[in-house]
Amino acid sequence: MDGAIDDAVWRSLPVHDEFYVTDPDTLEPATLKSRWRFFYTDRGFYVAAECDQDTDLLVERLSARDLGFLNRDYVSFTLDTSGEARYGYWFQLNLGGSRSDGTIQPERQFSDSWDGAWYGETVRTQTGWSAEFFIPWSIMSMPQVEGERQMGIVMQRRIAYLDERLGFPPLPFTKPKFLSGFQKLVLVNPSQQVSFFPQVSSSYDAMVDSRTGQAGLDVFWRPSTNLQVTATANPDFGTVEADSVIINLTATETFFPEKRLFFLEGQEIFDPSGGGGGFGGGSSARLLHTRRIGQSPITPELPDDTEFEYEQFRRPSELLGALKATGQVGNLRYGVLTAFEDDTTFYGTQDDERVAVAQAGRDFGVVRALWEKSNGDYKGFGFMSTRLEHPVIQANTHAFDGSYFSDNGKIRIQSKFYMSDIQGSEDGYGGAVEFDYAPRQGVTHQLEFESFDERLNLNYMGYLPRNDINKFSYEYRFRRTSERLKESDTEFKFDRALNGVDQVIDAALSLEQDFTFNNNTRFRVRTRYYPGRYDDRNSFGNGTYFEDSTSRFDLRYSSDSSRRFYYNLFSEYRTESFGGARVSGGTFLIWRPSDRMTMHASLAYNNRDSWLLSQGDRRFTAFTAEIWSPRLGTDLFITAKQHLRFDLEWQAIKAHENTFYRLPEDDTRLAQVDDPASDTVDDFAISRLNMQIRYRWELAPMSDLFVVYSKNASLPEAIGYGFAEQFSRTFDHPFSEGLVVKLRHHLGT
Repeated sequence: MDGAIDDAVWRSLPVHDEFYVTDPDTLEPATLKSRWRFFYTDRGFYVAAECDQDTDLLVERLSARDLGFLNRDYVSFTLDTSGEARYGYWFQLNLGGSRSDGTIQPERQFSDSWDGAWYGETVRTQTGWSAEFFIPWSIMSMPQVEGERQMGIVMQRRIAYLDERLGFPPLPFTKPKFLSGFQKLVLVNPSQQVSFFPQVSSSYDAMVDSRTGQAGLDVFWRPSTNLQVTATANPDFGTVEADSVIINLTATETFFPEKRLFFLEGQEIFDPSGGGGGFGGGSSARLLHTRRIGQSPITPELPDDTEFEYEQFRRPSELLGALKATGQVGNLRYGVLTAFEDDTTFYGTQDDERVAVAQAGRDFGVVRALWEKSNGDYKGFGFMSTRLEHPVIQANTHAFDGSYFSDNGKIRIQSKFYMSDIQGSEDGYGGAVEFDYAPRQGVTHQLEFESFDERLNLNYMGYLPRNDINKFSYEYRFRRTSERLKESDTEFKFDRALNGVDQVIDAALSLEQDFTFNNNTRFRVRTRYYPGRYDDRNSFGNGTYFEDSTSRFDLRYSSDSSRRFYYNLFSEYRTESFGGARVSGGTFLIWRPSDRMTMHASLAYNNRDSWLLSQGDRRFTAFTAEIWSPRLGTDLFITAKQHLRFDLEWQAIKAHENTFYRLPEDDTRLAQVDDPASDTVDDFAISRLNMQIRYRWELAPMSDLFVVYSKNASLPEAIGYGFAEQFSRTFDHPFSEGLVVKLRHHLGT
């Protein structure tokens, strides 16, 4: 796999060169030639692509894996391994050798959370460039069949300097059908697979000057094409990816995505949506959020008069092991997952004596079943159940889901019903229905209803931003092309949500217009109106208060992203419910001094006149505030397999008390009052910083050496400092700092 199409086998194969422009969706024959060939053996699928292009106009941009959204030259293909438009996998090679991959479910629900052990390379040629793929059958799920099997394929190519995507079959994003419209292939049955991922790591914790070592093992066994069993023993989940810096002062929990290999593999079956996924994104409720597994332990009952270091309660739990099985029998796909945490000991001091307090670990279990049928149309019905077991809490949640996509792709319906059974609480219920209608190319209507009662609780193993809500939303989208514009995208949206006592807690009317010009620059204008509404969460249990209507207007401009220097500018003006306005703006910059080096920087600034925050006991303060959010990073590729990354992200807030309010016991209107605590000041400042330097050497597919230095810091007393001094002083107050060296190696057949 060297990327050169010079092996004799390629020259003996037929060529497919019929491609059409699918983005923008003109569907005209491609002006630049692409020649694809493929063949298969019982071990895997081989693909070659030759791309004609002026070599001076090639756009090569090396990146970390799965950054497939970057505008650069690439080729990709997607396989419907189910043969019936139920599920599949996509693979992408970018010029220079960077790779992306993931899964797909009906009809166009892509995910990049799956990584497979496949091979691929690219090379420049005199007439452009070329790419070779080898995809082992053993890394993909597929039904068990006798003799020959049928799959579907779509082939795509990105031409960055034209900002165009080519494809065959021509399936633009403005058409409702995708997975069910693939070109059919007839293939053979593959062989089985067993893979071992032994891993060793060494960590240095600079906060306590301690060194630890760990060894673990992941096993991936596929005894047949329709069954995979995955196990992990003594896993090392030391992070090699940094979470974003987010300062959240609201009552809504921040969602952080999963990044651990074991939980990402086969994760799509545990999404109780039956596939699908409309352009609006659907409900945010999740029955399984695997970041709950291994999160901070439940805080035990602590003895009086004992001092504990708070940071130890934030550290993740250690996992003893986990087991997962996913497979398919006929039209039924299923998944089973279980995981076990180790016990945790917390240490404190009492009268100069060391005190130890133990807390038992949690046990987790998940089962999932999904029945699917596809004869041009798609039907899916599923069930999922989770259980958390712990001496102080037992939590069970259940979900039923159904999906229907019409044969012509114009109608899509998805529904979900949830139930929670939490020890010591009444059972909770909720559900959501999403209806999509695409009458013609480029036009889509979407209706969504969701209702969760106040007792529904998914957050022991899942994620639910809030319960006690009844919400309706409608979205209309119209995408089109013309001679003057490469693409025009118009979006109108209306939503309205009420709580259980029929108070409007969220409502918005928005209109958005995006233009993509023929020189590949983009411009977006958006306006939104928010009617008056009630806030029943951000008082943190101290009552419900009314917010006056507000409006918002924002602009965004982006340059040609295929150039070595790219910039994005944005600005926003929004009125505040309690007077004044919020003004924000910023930029995102990318500079590629060479194909192997990318430097990026972003800066966001917010200025708020009346930022309302609860002070407890039905007291509120409106602050004038400034918020800075800069980020700097550099990616250097020594080779396509060796990546050195530097990333620094900082967020800082300075807020000064302005106006004081109190919520009367018998009213929902905040009453302005004099400073109720004139001897104290509500002013506050927050400064948080994440820095990571990471080296990754990809020894082979799914075999990596990581060397990662991370530092997370927070300035405890930031009042009185300017932003520049806040930034410099924050470095001196880390709450975690350390070095991790981790080696993972793939052994398998």
